[in-house]
Amino acid sequence: MFVLCIFTIQISHHVLAQCTANAGSDTTLCQTGSITLSGSFTASPSAPSIDIDQSQNNTCMANFSQGDLAQQFTATTNTICGAGITFSDVANGSLTISLYTNLPNAGGTQLATATATVSNSNVGDVYWPAVTITPGTFYYLVFTTGPSSPISTCVAGSTVNPYAGGMLYANAGFSPFTTFDYTFRTYTCVAGANLTWTGPNIVSGANTVNPVVNPPNGIHTYTFTVVDPSTNCTQSDQVVVSRGQGTYSQQTVNSFGPYTWNGYTYTESGQYVQVLQSSLGCDSTVSTVLNIVFAGIDDATTNNTIIYPNPTENWFTLEFDSPSAQIEILDAQGKILQIRQHISGETIYLENEQSGIYFIRVISENATTVHRVVKQ
Repeated sequence: MFVLCIFTIQISHHVLAQCTANAGSDTTLCQTGSITLSGSFTASPSAPSIDIDQSQNNTCMANFSQGDLAQQFTATTNTICGAGITFSDVANGSLTISLYTNLPNAGGTQLATATATVSNSNVGDVYWPAVTITPGTFYYLVFTTGPSSPISTCVAGSTVNPYAGGMLYANAGFSPFTTFDYTFRTYTCVAGANLTWTGPNIVSGANTVNPVVNPPNGIHTYTFTVVDPSTNCTQSDQVVVSRGQGTYSQQTVNSFGPYTWNGYTYTESGQYVQVLQSSLGCDSTVSTVLNIVFAGIDDATTNNTIIYPNPTENWFTLEFDSPSAQIEILDAQGKILQIRQHISGETIYLENEQSGIYFIRVISENATTVHRVVKQ
């Protein structure tokens, strides 16, 4: 399951930013021991925002035809996802800006590059996937124009040196000009998210996407939260862990006739096994030793005992050759429903019992007999 937030932030244009938290699937456990949860997140990069903005512009600083145009700058954030320059007039053509660790002729490594088409604009911006950089370190932007559609407009700059974190390079061999700067800017895109797991019995290391937990029996809820610092988009998702325990039990049942257990009817003695599910979904095995006792069950008109009517609807009369006896009424599973002292010829009522087979145990001074009665 997952949750999603979408909202709009304003920089220079409207951009949708979103974050999604997914804590994985709800889980049922029937074994003991630790388990590893799973969670994932997506946090879209924030819209590019200007980091360094050397906006001073009082002159035409250089033309692309001079070659080897570069601007040194000092990183102030840990990511960069683009850069731009300003032209002294409206420009048209292909603009390429590349990011280097040093000047190309000084062994610099290219970290990123991108090309954009400038169309009737006095600014040119390019963007690339966010690159991690080190704050306080010098980096270099190298400006070129494409051979198929070169930009002839001059690159603007400042002669009053308003930017103290670097300097300008131009002409073959990247000649330095220590008191000049191009009118340039860099963009940062903060991506990523801070992750937090909360819930019962989270072990150390829970601030990862797969913490290890060892929940006790019961139902436990773990919350996975994503916080995207670039957009303040915060979302949470939950995974429910239900831990139960498989059990085994055995029972012995004596029945005067067919025995019904959880919808199954057994007509012969023997050992039967059923697997039941607990409320948490764990299997519990129950073994039943069933003894179906038909021996000693007499017809209702033998041994000087008379039961009528049989079958019956709600009542029957019981007569026997003793003045009185203890009467036990049992259902088909052998469960005693009634115990009473009975005088021969009295009526016994079954109006509160369901239709089926019942057994009447007559315990007198002389003998104990069992008789079958059918209620329709």
